[in-house]
Amino acid sequence: MKETGRRLHIDALRVLAMMLVLYNHTGERGFTRYETAQGPAQGAYLALAVLDTIAVPLFFMISGALLLGREEPLRVCLKKRVLRYVLVLVGASTAIYVYICRTDLSVMNPTDYLRGLYDGRITTSYWFLYAYLGYLLGLPLLRKLARAMTERDFLYITVLMGVMNALSALQWLCFEGDFVLNSNLLPFTAVRTVYYPLAGYFLEHRLADRVAQRRTLLALFGAGAVGVALGCLVLTRAYAAYGYWPETAFGLFVFAPALAVFAGMKALSGHVRVPARAARVLAEAGACTFGIYLFEKVFRDVSSRVYSALVPVIGGFAACWVWIACAFLLGMAVTAVLRRLPGLRKLL
Repeated sequence: MKETGRRLHIDALRVLAMMLVLYNHTGERGFTRYETAQGPAQGAYLALAVLDTIAVPLFFMISGALLLGREEPLRVCLKKRVLRYVLVLVGASTAIYVYICRTDLSVMNPTDYLRGLYDGRITTSYWFLYAYLGYLLGLPLLRKLARAMTERDFLYITVLMGVMNALSALQWLCFEGDFVLNSNLLPFTAVRTVYYPLAGYFLEHRLADRVAQRRTLLALFGAGAVGVALGCLVLTRAYAAYGYWPETAFGLFVFAPALAVFAGMKALSGHVRVPARAARVLAEAGACTFGIYLFEKVFRDVSSRVYSALVPVIGGFAACWVWIACAFLLGMAVTAVLRRLPGLRKLL
């Protein structure tokens, strides 16, 4: 994807990550179809659900690729990024709180609202926003870490991520969930707000030439496939032992496919030429993903009739993806309009 002013592979990754977020929130209509499917279909749906968990890592990797290499005074970082994000978080949470209470405004309570704003329970999907705010608060220090690290250092923490995920997986593979890894053993590299931004920075800037090599890409995609397979194995063993699919197990080994997808899209950027009109659409879609994320619940609700109408015609799984596409396009249209209003462009 030859780039014209924007990094189109970054916009493509944003769009992909947002589509995966929407799929993650489709419940039994899409994401959790593995719970009722049988045979090979169950394995395919489960693998897709495991792969779907790369969405948030991709967002953090994108941020690392764009922000860790910049030089900004602490004051500018706090004002330009942290304060802006706090305003967005408060504003979006308020809007969602009103939306949730719209059918019975009498249940609105200032105390409940402030508690929800404090603990992030106004809507569970906003956990990412709180995690990202924490990442922004640590951004000045993380930039120094990124500059000081060598490629060997990054390889070390990547291997360490794999080892820690493998140790965490033992609770399901060997002990049927009875023994859990002591969390005090987990190093800072296991924190998504540290490792994934560093991964995005290194793949985008420091290892770009190396990851573009065919041998390296094949190794990364092989590791990604193994990561998805191991995730499915852990979940299957947990379900056989306890009769439920542990949410924490979905994130195991997800770093491997996340690295592969980011590197693959980065490699494509040097070989695929995108027509100017398509590039503008992709750039606009990438710029709108943050606004789509903030109000994706509303966009899903509004466009859900598409799913109901199409299920008898094309089946549930295909109808689910058409619904996701409609929710994305609706969110893109609304966000594009909002971004043209004074003051909102810098926030969205």
